[in-house]
This record gives sequence, structure tokens and C-alpha cells, in this order.
Amino acid sequence: MNPAKALYDDRRISFALSIFWMALILSASSIQQKDMPSLAGQYTSLFHIPAYMALGFFIAPLPGRKRSSAAFAIAFCVFFGAFDELYQSTVPGRVASMTDVFYDFLGGALGVFLFRRWGGMR
Repeated sequence: MNPAKALYDDRRISFALSIFWMALILSASSIQQKDMPSLAGQYTSLFHIPAYMALGFFIAPLPGRKRSSAAFAIAFCVFFGAFDELYQSTVPGRVASMTDVFYDFLGGALGVFLFRRWGGMR
């Protein structure tokens, strides 16, 4: 079965996966710097691309087949990424980074592209 079509056909699944994934992202942002493995701490920005690629893929079907649905999904990823960075700045030892928001944009756009490529949106 085509995963993009399955998400589009039953957007409740897409909504549930989106909420679950956003909660997972926020829980990862709650980890204090001192509790992160030393290797992971150096490359945390790179984790943003696959994390937000999945979020973009899950969010993409929610607006339906409107022309602006891809733009909505990408914008949502950017706004959620900015919120995540603000939240992360309240965690001891963590800082907010505009570079991370840029990686969130790239990941979200890639997720929407993959969703469209697999036939979820035309």
C-alpha cells in the first residue's frame, strides 16, 4: 500500500501521527545538554532534517487537495520548529538556533516533496 495515499485517505491517521511526532520532538528538546551523549551533542542540528522530514510527510495531507496545502505544511514545520527552538532555550544547557530552524525548513520541504512524489497530493 502507498503510505502517502493511506495518510491522505484517512487524515485521522495523519493527524494522530503528527501529534505523536511533535510530542516526540518536544520531548527530545527537553533533554539537558549534560544528559546528551557527547557525540550526539556535536551533531544535533543534523537530526532536525529527518525529524522534520517525517513531520512534513505527516502534516502534508491535512489541508486536503488545495493548491496551498504544500505551502501550509512547510510553513507549519517552520513555525513548529521556531516554537521548538524557543522551548529548547528554556532547557538548561540548550540554546535556540536559527540554523536549526533552517534545517527544520529543509526537512519539512523534503517530507512534503516525498509525500507529493508518492502520490498523496497532485
